[in-house]
Amino acid sequence: MAKAAPSDDPEVKTEKLATESYAIVDDSSCQPSGVDELLGRRSSWTKLKVDVAWILRFVAYLQGKLHPSMPVESGQLSVTELRTAEAAIIRYIQKRDFPQEM
Repeated sequence: MAKAAPSDDPEVKTEKLATESYAIVDDSSCQPSGVDELLGRRSSWTKLKVDVAWILRFVAYLQGKLHPSMPVESGQLSVTELRTAEAAIIRYIQKRDFPQEM
C-alpha cells in the first residue's frame, strides 16, 4: 500500500489557482468613423455596396465641381461603380483591421 506524501515534499504537485487579468481600455478616444457606422447599419452586402457606390458618386460629383473637365455619372449605378464600391469597402476594412500589413 502506498504511503501519503508529506505536504512539504517538493516533488508533490500542488493545486494551481487560476488567475485572471484585466485590461482597462479608454474607449472615449476611439470614436467610430462614419464609415464604421455605415458598415454597422447594413446587414446586406448588396445594400452596403449600393450605399457606398452612391457616396463615391457624390464625391465624384463634388470633384467634378472643382474640376469641370472630369465626367460625372448620372442615372442608375453602373456595374463598374458597384465593383469600385466593393473594392473600396474591402480596402477600408483591410486597412482598418490590418494596418501593419497595408
